[in-house]
Parts: sequence; C-alpha cells; structure tokens
Amino acid sequence: MKRNQRQKRYTLIDEMMASPTEPLPQEWRTYQLTRMYAGLSNLEQADNPTPDDWRVVSDAVNLVETLVLEMKVCQDDSGLLMDAITALAMAGARPMSVSLDNTCF
Repeated sequence: MKRNQRQKRYTLIDEMMASPTEPLPQEWRTYQLTRMYAGLSNLEQADNPTPDDWRVVSDAVNLVETLVLEMKVCQDDSGLLMDAITALAMAGARPMSVSLDNTCF
C-alpha cells in the first residue's frame, strides 16, 4: 500500500489560531470519521481485523471518554461508554492479523 499523504502535525501556533467552532477542516473530519467507521465495521464483521482497526476505534473511545469523564462536556446517562470500553477490550483480545512490520500488541 502506497502512502501518498503526509501525517498531519499540529504546532502551538496551529492550536492558538484554531477556530473554537471548527477546530479541523471539514475534509480532515470526514477522513477521520470515515476511518473510525471503517475500523468499527472491520472489528465487528471482518474475518481478520487489523491492529490499525483496533487502534482507530480505541482513539474514538478514548476521545469520548475524555469528553465525558474528564472534561465533562457531555454526560453518559445510559452507561454506554463503559459498554464501549468493555467491548473494545474484548475486541483487543481477539486474534488480529499481523501488521506489515510483523509486530502485534
């Protein structure tokens, strides 16, 4: 697989100049949400989900956990956050295909 995109990096200036209502350009948000959806779909249905699938879903759950528990931006009255954390831990225990550099977690 050929990588044609450079990894995005953020500097202090980027943070200081970021919009409070639109911190990421729409194209970046769409890309990230698409990766999260695809990773979740692969963990649920694929015969051989990859460690990257687990990582991207883990990032999403960690983000929600930060917003709910630490920043208290929103509430989880239904308790679904803990269900997601538990499901992610179980998915991490499921055998996954080895990444290209032959490392697993």
